[in-house]
Amino acid sequence: EVSSVTGWSTLGWFKDPVLSNMLEGSIGSMANTLIHELTHGTIFVPDSMTFNENLASFVGRMGGIRFLEMKYGVSSHDVIDYQNRLSDSEKFTRYMKEGANQLDSIYKTMEGQPEDVLKEAKNKFISSFITNIDTIKFIDPERYMKIVDSKRINNARFISFLNYRERQEEFALMLNQQFHGDLHNFIKYWQQQYPK
Repeated sequence: EVSSVTGWSTLGWFKDPVLSNMLEGSIGSMANTLIHELTHGTIFVPDSMTFNENLASFVGRMGGIRFLEMKYGVSSHDVIDYQNRLSDSEKFTRYMKEGANQLDSIYKTMEGQPEDVLKEAKNKFISSFITNIDTIKFIDPERYMKIVDSKRINNARFISFLNYRERQEEFALMLNQQFHGDLHNFIKYWQQQYPK
């Protein structure tokens, strides 16, 4: 399956483009993507893709909320709708991370087995994983039922959730406890830790 990317960054080397598909989603999603990509140009740790993507994902999500709150008001429909989408996304992320860890355990316990045996175990796990998604209490379950099928759930998909979202809870705790919810100071802290 081939699809377009939601964004990409040249890490400040060139002007980053705004792609036409970035304009197709909600205002909150667009703000999230733009802030995510701008974060790469502001804070970048060489040879640390997981950290960079986790930080940019976190700042993008929080920045998207802050943008909508400033533009439409804290209790506006746009903010509530975006927060509901993020809530569902966090539930799905937890499920995907749990799945990635379970699949990793399967691979470790079956180390040395023939490839066809591993593939069968993986396919059985993914089938069960897809079947059990309906146990998650989503606000908008339709959205997630459409994106979960055996063609889309694979090793690469699990790894992408670890690469982009492994440290979200850690960053949220840090933002709230150390910086009392001040996103600007949170970003400044990381800029000081990794100056360009």
